[in-house]
This record gives sequence, structure tokens and C-alpha cells, in this order.
Amino acid sequence: LQSALFAGFTAVWTYFCVYLVSSGSVDTHVDAVTGMSFKTISYDSQAKNAIYFLVFVWFWSIGFIEAMGQIVSAHSVLSWYFAPRRSQIGSDSVLRAVCVAVRYHMGTAAMGSLAIALLRTMRMGLEYLQRKLAVQCGGCVGGQRLLRYCCCCV
Repeated sequence: LQSALFAGFTAVWTYFCVYLVSSGSVDTHVDAVTGMSFKTISYDSQAKNAIYFLVFVWFWSIGFIEAMGQIVSAHSVLSWYFAPRRSQIGSDSVLRAVCVAVRYHMGTAAMGSLAIALLRTMRMGLEYLQRKLAVQCGGCVGGQRLLRYCCCCV
């Protein structure tokens, strides 16, 4: 069930990503030295913000699906382990676990996955800044170390 939800969400998310990435404007440039032409894609600020939002939604949704899968698995094992007669446990224990998880624990999974998604997004941004700083300012070791420490904390 968790794999099917993951695959379904990934398919929809990929569709939106392809649509959003293809919405940029293509610019053709010619290199003055070699004379070779190359193309770049430029995005307006609204499209860039939508791309950042899609990355955040990816982290949050995948975390939510994973958390709900863990809650369902834990409840299924718990109901089997503490059952008075294990022979009476039917095949509907997973379905009951899904119902309990949706009714009582969905908010917990959503808030936990939101916190993890925020931290993952912050870490991804810090790693991006670290790579950019390494390219533009190769001798700026102090800034790179500071960003590396921030990544470890996040």
C-alpha cells in the first residue's frame, strides 16, 4: 500500500515538475570565443517560487506517506503481539490499522513530516549555498566551514 501511494504521488509530482520546468523561456546565446551556440532556460520569479514549493511538497508528502506506513506497520504488529488469541487474528488487521491511523494519527504524521520537510528543505538550501560559495570563492574557507557546520546542525 505504501509503495503504491509512493508511486502514484511520484507520477503526479513528476507530471507537474515537467510542466513547470517546460514553462521557462529558452534563450540562445553564441560564445564569442568559439562561435558555438548554446541555449539556456530562464524562469521568472513566480516559476522559481513554484519550483521551490514543489521540492518542499515532495519532501513533505514523501515524509507523510512514510510516517503513515510506519504507524500502520506498528499498529498491525502491536495488535498481533498483544492479541489474547493469536489464532483469531484475521487478515483484516492491516485494514483496521489503516483505519486507526487515519482516524487518530494522521495529524501526528502530518506535523512530524512537516517538521522534517522544513529541515530537509533548509538543509538542501544550505548545501546549495555551500556549493555556490565553493565555486565563486574558492579561498573562502571560513564561510564554507560555517555552512558545513550549519548543515550538520540541520
